[in-house]
Amino acid sequence: MSADECPPSPTPIEWLRHFGFVARLGADVIFWDIELLSDGHYIGAGESFVQESNSSARRVGWLHKFSPQGDSLWENLIDAPFPLSDINRGTLAGVGELSSGSIVAAGEAIEGNQRYIWLVKVTPDGCLDTLCSVVSAAEEVVAVEKAAPAKLYPNPSRGSLTVDLPGGYGAATIAFYNLQGKMLLRQNLSGERNVINLPKGLFKPGVYIAEIISVSGQRERFKLILTQ
Repeated sequence: MSADECPPSPTPIEWLRHFGFVARLGADVIFWDIELLSDGHYIGAGESFVQESNSSARRVGWLHKFSPQGDSLWENLIDAPFPLSDINRGTLAGVGELSSGSIVAAGEAIEGNQRYIWLVKVTPDGCLDTLCSVVSAAEEVVAVEKAAPAKLYPNPSRGSLTVDLPGGYGAATIAFYNLQGKMLLRQNLSGERNVINLPKGLFKPGVYIAEIISVSGQRERFKLILTQ
């Protein structure tokens, strides 16, 4: 074979980066979709893991924005809005950009033979904007009467909170987020009155978002102010 007949050499790799949680072989840390944004950067949507304090990890939806040079700009690890009992908190399988610049991603969460569909909207900077859910694909959609609202007090608080659930509300979960949309704590609620003591190591004085989600899908958000 002459020199003129030699196949061209492979295109050199311009960059290689590692994104996301370092997990065991076979764990699903993956982008299911990557899209080009109007600002010239890229957004990846998929699934990753959050390490719990007891050394276990739970699977969550994953959004990660990066530059054409592979520089990480921000990431957001988001639990699906369902009070699931196992560690499979969901995945995000598709992502797109709105005309406003906000980013919308769609995914699913599976528990047993139930499949739940969810959507998440974040600002261009990755802050949680809207999180919503669709009923399980295995359930019949029926009209339900919205329960009376839950109560969270005192607010402002020094870190000790009481959550009152009205009769008929059923079991629920409460999650606490910082203003960047990162979930700091999730706790199950049962009965009509629940006392929660926020860990001072995680919660400094400032403003947070508390979200209560009932098993029927009712969601309530509170702006929580923590003081010294």
